[in-house]
Amino acid sequence: MKIVLVGAYGYTGRIICEMLQEQQIRFTAAGKDEGQISQLLACFPAIEATKIIDISQPEMLPDFIAQFDLFINCAGPFTEESQEFVKAVANSEKKYYLDISGELNYVRRSRENYHETAKANQTLLIHACAFESFIADLGYQLLSKGMNHIKSIKTYYHFEKSRPSPGTKITMKLSALRKFDMIKNSAWQVISSVSDQETVKWRDSEPLQAVPYPLPEVAFFHWQTQAEQIGSYMLLEKEASLFVGTKTPNEAAIPEQLELLKQRKGSGPSAEERKQQQSTLYIEISGEDSQKKRLRLICEDMYQITASCIGLLVDQIRAGKCHEKGVLRPAVCFSDERTVLQKLGVEVQQTEEIGE
Repeated sequence: MKIVLVGAYGYTGRIICEMLQEQQIRFTAAGKDEGQISQLLACFPAIEATKIIDISQPEMLPDFIAQFDLFINCAGPFTEESQEFVKAVANSEKKYYLDISGELNYVRRSRENYHETAKANQTLLIHACAFESFIADLGYQLLSKGMNHIKSIKTYYHFEKSRPSPGTKITMKLSALRKFDMIKNSAWQVISSVSDQETVKWRDSEPLQAVPYPLPEVAFFHWQTQAEQIGSYMLLEKEASLFVGTKTPNEAAIPEQLELLKQRKGSGPSAEERKQQQSTLYIEISGEDSQKKRLRLICEDMYQITASCIGLLVDQIRAGKCHEKGVLRPAVCFSDERTVLQKLGVEVQQTEEIGE
């Protein structure tokens, strides 16, 4: 199987290079910058070749796609950079595609636009193979077993000592300019990060503000259920929540803002800093007769977990264990969620009850 890693010299891309090398998987490193791609050759003997490619340019894609079987895409922001690439892969036969996107509308539109085409072509595309939505997808798949007629699904993230990667920082800043939807009353509806905030409390914590933040698991859950309410949230102190989001999204300003952010792109956390970072994910699902289930998932070194998510999916694909085709969610390739979470280093706990 011929594997290519697009955006291999980016922050998370380099961590995935390390993971592929540790698994003794040979691959091609690809990206726009010839100098940065060439530098990787001295660091990672597992790289068997390099390719210079701008995946946003349709004319470059047919020849590129024809050379490989499995594409790992780390070149974000995905809404701006990867639309043409995803379309081209979906229209190709018997290909596999993974990415680490955290952008809800990008994932949602991919399913709406390309699922049937990819399925007909026996091609598999899986988005959001990263520490947030992949973990949330596994957690929900575990938590929802034996529960029928789910009415509400919510995920809440609390980060400690968190320093985002350059790519994550750009995605978060651009999210303040985008309109985004979540599921309300069984349909996609525009949500405001300001007016749609909630106050939540766990038994051992002070009240926190749950600020709507669009993550791909909202789409994953919607594909599986007829739930009336589906949302994803960041948990912040009251004071911090006042400075999050915008009352007036301005998507027309995104191209200019993106160029500015690329120019100011800094470095990500060091390996030591990553080890100090912690993410707690709370999943709450509600069913009929006020039945509720809650799960708490604790992660450390989230970017290493992202690389491990990709590694596990690459293993499943190479072993022929991802049988379904189309635009799918990552957990569909796994049946033993607890074992997968354990392999990823995620601690699984029952949560305290969320206050009303």
